[in-house]
Amino acid sequence: MNRWKKSRDNRGMSLVMVIGTVALVSILVVIVLSLSLMNIQMKSVYKKSADNFYDAEAAMDEIRTGLQQDVADAATTAYLSVMSQYSASSYQDAVRQSTFRELYRKELKKKIGQTMDDTHYDIGYLENYIGASHRYEAATGTGARLTTQDGKDADLVVTQSGLVIMNLELSYKDADAYESVVDTDLVLSYPQVNFIQSTSVPDLLNYCVVADEGVWVNNGNRTLTMNGNVYAGDYYTGSSSDRNGFHIDNSGSVMLGLRKTLITRGGLTVENKGSFTTDTKATIWADNLNVYSNAALSLSGSTYVSDDLTITGSGDVTLRGEYYGYGNPETAKAAASVVTEEVNANKAAYSSAMIINGIADSGKASIRMNGLKTLMLAGNAYIGSGNAMMGESLAVKSSQTAYLAPADCFLIKTTNPTTVAEDFMAKSDFAATPEKYINYEVLKNYHAFDITPLYKDGLVYYFLKFENAKEAAAFDLAYYNDADHAATRQQYLSLYVDDAELSIRESSTVEKITNGSILVWDTKGIRTIEPTTISNGLDDIYEDGYYAGLQSGWQDMYASYNISLTKDYERLTTEQKAATVFENLVDVDGLKKITGTSGAVEFEFTDGDGIRQVAYVTDNEGASALEVDASFLGGKNVPLIIATGDVKVTADYSGTILSGGQVTFGMPGSSSSTVSSDMQDAARVIQNAEYKKGSDTYILSQVLKNSQYYVGSIGKAYTGEDAVDVTKLVTYQNWSKE
Repeated sequence: MNRWKKSRDNRGMSLVMVIGTVALVSILVVIVLSLSLMNIQMKSVYKKSADNFYDAEAAMDEIRTGLQQDVADAATTAYLSVMSQYSASSYQDAVRQSTFRELYRKELKKKIGQTMDDTHYDIGYLENYIGASHRYEAATGTGARLTTQDGKDADLVVTQSGLVIMNLELSYKDADAYESVVDTDLVLSYPQVNFIQSTSVPDLLNYCVVADEGVWVNNGNRTLTMNGNVYAGDYYTGSSSDRNGFHIDNSGSVMLGLRKTLITRGGLTVENKGSFTTDTKATIWADNLNVYSNAALSLSGSTYVSDDLTITGSGDVTLRGEYYGYGNPETAKAAASVVTEEVNANKAAYSSAMIINGIADSGKASIRMNGLKTLMLAGNAYIGSGNAMMGESLAVKSSQTAYLAPADCFLIKTTNPTTVAEDFMAKSDFAATPEKYINYEVLKNYHAFDITPLYKDGLVYYFLKFENAKEAAAFDLAYYNDADHAATRQQYLSLYVDDAELSIRESSTVEKITNGSILVWDTKGIRTIEPTTISNGLDDIYEDGYYAGLQSGWQDMYASYNISLTKDYERLTTEQKAATVFENLVDVDGLKKITGTSGAVEFEFTDGDGIRQVAYVTDNEGASALEVDASFLGGKNVPLIIATGDVKVTADYSGTILSGGQVTFGMPGSSSSTVSSDMQDAARVIQNAEYKKGSDTYILSQVLKNSQYYVGSIGKAYTGEDAVDVTKLVTYQNWSKE
């Protein structure tokens, strides 16, 4: 019985159950911990993979951002080219659109395409847009690498919508060896441009200064930064031919901001230790550029000059980007804005060249052109203002002696120069029988067909006269191929020019369009680059229809800017062409009626922040200059000033100044100063400000012509051109990721 009793005893079972339960719980804990660890590991892998993918996407976005700038530059270049070649009255919009797209494609292919084959893109060019934080490092094997997709080419394809960069593949590997791959095409779409509307209204509110009689900067060792477009008309400083538009002296320094434009009807002149510098992508339109001893001019972006760049004494010039000296007497005659008789009377004024006027003991001139992508000098240097054309488009004054007619060109005994009293051309029979005095057969040996006189200081100088630019350049090249002549020229030039600072890149990517030869120095010394006329078999650059169209188009565009700040000369009315820029922008009669005997009024409104927003309008023509100083600007915001007379600015200013006279800048007691456009506030003032006089209320549309085009909805300004959002022009297509 006792044995049966023992076998039925369950003592100890609870220990077994506890052990089993603990084991089971332990297993569950291990499973949970394993799952948690796995989840953490999976999240870590996912995070690293996601980070890696986002880095790959960021690198691709950097390429896209770089291409957006290329698209913007190509659209701007194509637009200006179309506007310079085609007048609204002569060509249908369809022709303009087609030409614009062709030029747009051409500009993009120059940047993106391979050097020898623009149907394929340059992968290295695109890789350069990848930022330093994502760029591939060969030492570690990490970063972004750009290739084409397996088995596919780097095709650059033209479609109806634009250019397509095909078959791109970007792989990104991080330090943990995680790798992501993005495959895509990039579409560079055509911008939609309205050529008709874009030329009808000026881009006024992007200007910080519009001055009919020019701008004078007299800062005295201070820097004036201009973060807005500038228009400077002109004024005479002596003879009727001495026109200044934008003038810097007294150690004044000016910086024109990024992508800003300066237009002057006269010259851009820098003297007396002054300096003028532009930020990148700036645009200059000027009749001429003048840089005097101890002064400096540095231009980056696009520069358009109707006449000459002249460096006097130790002037210092640096040119980058594109320089278009587009003046040529024959192409000027084809422009609607130019009077043929005026060109024939003074061809030198319509001929773009670069001239270095050396002055003994004043130091040496410098002109650096290594940063240029394009150099156009469509004219030739002239001796004096007469008909003595030189063979050079870039000339040093000391070279003029080479063009004096040699003794064997004369059939009489004379010296060259000679006194006015001994001038054989003044003899009564010269006009009827010049062959008695001049040996025309010998002249042919010098590529000349006649002799032209220059009268100066009681002397007459007889210079060779050439039938065209090609013959003049041929004489120049032949003359300096002679070793003795070359040595003499080098000796004279070394007195006036810093040898190392007269240079231009000889790379095949630099476009050089010149009507005459140009002088440069390299390690071998002085040499001459032959002009486009000779290399292309032309008598004159105007025989090339493409360049002739550009040059005459730029003449008209420049004339239109100087009338209404718009681009299309042929859209201007007869009334507009007879008026100045200020008169085309401002209703002067309406202004005088409103200002009355008080001379000045304030159009104003109070904004939501309680700040007085003011447009200051004054009729001060013939009176003292309006002083824009700290006191004038105190207690209010004045984003628009309209003055019929002069304005003197001695404080930082933000807004638009319209002056029928001259605007002067002088900032006493300040190391630097800034004047900026303020499109938003100026537009709000135009739309909302009022002036109350008794029971009458006046608005700015009664003073500012076409004011409705400068404002749309509240706070939105009309820019005068169709704004193009380049972010929408560069898009992905066929995107995939791994």
